Amino acid sequence: MAGKSSIIRLYMPLPKIALAALMSLLFVFAGWAQNPDIKNAYYRNEEIHFQKKRYLVHNNYVTAGPGFAWSGIQKDVQRTLSVDLHLHIRKTQWLSGAIMSGDGFGSTNYWQLHTLYGYRNENTLYNIGCYAGPSWNSGVQTRILNGSKYPYFYNDWGMFVTLQGHKKLWYDIGIGLELFLNYTARQSLAGIRVTAFFSNAFKGKQIPYNPNVRAQPAHP
Repeated sequence: MAGKSSIIRLYMPLPKIALAALMSLLFVFAGWAQNPDIKNAYYRNEEIHFQKKRYLVHNNYVTAGPGFAWSGIQKDVQRTLSVDLHLHIRKTQWLSGAIMSGDGFGSTNYWQLHTLYGYRNENTLYNIGCYAGPSWNSGVQTRILNGSKYPYFYNDWGMFVTLQGHKKLWYDIGIGLELFLNYTARQSLAGIRVTAFFSNAFKGKQIPYNPNVRAQPAHP
């Protein structure tokens, strides 16, 4: 009973955490929608010059890396591996990816697919994003019946939230941390991961005249 009660204590507060995280994202989106710079016209080929090189302003990127997670139905801290593809459709930001976790890196008792909508802020030093959306979850638990262990497989839908921040080593390559939370009716999973950042922003060397570079709006 002691083990069961400890799991319940871990499991019960997480819906409130998920709700708080989603509410925070709504406030972020509300502020983003009011930003006048976001309402500027969309130029698909818009570029910036940085360190004598050309980079796309509207680019896509990939993040991937290992991490640690705490599960409401597993006794031990879980090791995770994940990869996410971040795409833009005009000025909207989307993310699609996968996570696998287990008692060790390379072992698997749980995997997940997710498609998220979110916000991204990029400059020459950092890339910051927050995303939320549905997830499809599949896993296996070890259960005991009449003294014998047997695997119990499950599948369910959930809600996934992630916050990410990357320090750029170059404009299109960086490294950073991501916090994530996944909530389903069966289990809650929260964790942190270290991920590498790779974007397709690089276009080539700087050129004297570039019609795709436009002046940045003046700020008071």
